[in-house]
Amino acid sequence: MSPIVFDFSPEISVILCTYNREKYLNNCINSVLEQTFKDWELLVVDDGSKDNTFEIVNPYVQKFNNIRYLKHQNKKLGYSKNAGVQASFGKYITFIDSDDTYIANHLESRFKYMQANPEIDLIEGGFFSEEEIFVADYFQLGKIIN
Repeated sequence: MSPIVFDFSPEISVILCTYNREKYLNNCINSVLEQTFKDWELLVVDDGSKDNTFEIVNPYVQKFNNIRYLKHQNKKLGYSKNAGVQASFGKYITFIDSDDTYIANHLESRFKYMQANPEIDLIEGGFFSEEEIFVADYFQLGKIIN
């Protein structure tokens, strides 16, 4: 049997860490597949899920050579992110939460920005939600804010 050889150097590595989030994975992965920017790899890092995560991810792995699946015992998000970074081949690294989705030009807009601003090492962006989100007000205990 010959060893596995990766001759793959995408511009962007997308790291998707997950733990028992089977109901969100199709939407999340499909949003990466639907990107206008195509030079990416997706690493699904399974943090020891007990649900059907593998059964959902495996058809994508079988169909697309730029999607990989890694699984380890439950060691929490930090460990999973580090495992994804270590296994990545991309020049740039980004993360997507398993219950989130990207808009179609997400990777393209960030890639163009990084190319136009080579002095920048890290960018962070906001998010859009179709529902109102309320959180505890840090400055006024007992109150919530949008």
